[in-house]
Amino acid sequence: QTVDGFASELELGQTVVHQLPANSQAYLVCIEGSLKVNGKTVTKYDACEIVGHQEGKSAIDIQATGREATENGDVAHLLMFTMPLVPGSGRTDLE
Repeated sequence: QTVDGFASELELGQTVVHQLPANSQAYLVCIEGSLKVNGKTVTKYDACEIVGHQEGKSAIDIQATGREATENGDVAHLLMFTMPLVPGSGRTDLE
């Protein structure tokens, strides 16, 4: 399976937007600090699944809302993995 991995360190208030291709999904893990992902709060060790649109790109809006002291300064740190959407995959117990 094709998987792309991304790592990012964001300073407080910094925003990054990732364009998720059509028929794709993403898993994002907040490692340090806290984030708003498409308006929803994700804190340290939280993860979320994002499913893109079937046609056209879907924007994933990520903003650092909390920071943590790291060897690279005070940042929010995240990992995100994107992959093709497979119908029926992923969690179905959460809304």
